[in-house]
Amino acid sequence: MSKPAEVIKKQLKKILELLGIEAEIKIEESSGRSPFLRTESPGGVLVKLTKTEAPLLIGAKGETLKALQHMLRALVLKELNLTKEAPPVGEGYARKAPPVGEGYARKAPPVIILDIEDYRTREEEKLKEYVKKVALIVKETKHAEALMPMSSYKRRLVHLAVSEIPGVETESFGEEPERRIIIKPTDSK
Repeated sequence: MSKPAEVIKKQLKKILELLGIEAEIKIEESSGRSPFLRTESPGGVLVKLTKTEAPLLIGAKGETLKALQHMLRALVLKELNLTKEAPPVGEGYARKAPPVGEGYARKAPPVIILDIEDYRTREEEKLKEYVKKVALIVKETKHAEALMPMSSYKRRLVHLAVSEIPGVETESFGEEPERRIIIKPTDSK
């Protein structure tokens, strides 16, 4: 197990202990194209929790899960010394790169995806099925459809799912947190 994976497991155990929750932790590391990150992400880590109080840890619409993932990532980056601390800027100060942890010189920090009892996996599959249905309707009717606002992670999943369907394309528009995707027919010129 890599150093980041060890730190992730240690920090997650601490969080769960503070919450008084027991769970089985399984960690899958990516060394190239990752099926769970759907992108080139060396250093990506999928953390799966099972045999636990899923509804409590997932929360309404996955909000608690997202918060746990955010907290876990912050703790891990801090322990690996990968936080973005801005160096002082001004007269007499030299600009320097932010500190980096062992083995991560000039690399991006690990991507951490937390999934509880396969909740995230099921939600992603539902989203992909829905998006593919919308894309087929757009292809047939030749009329664009805008989707509801969603996170950057979900938008990336939508872009990837629609890219598999010929005759339609996606485009993101708007500002966070209202940023959304429009699925439109491709121009056949």
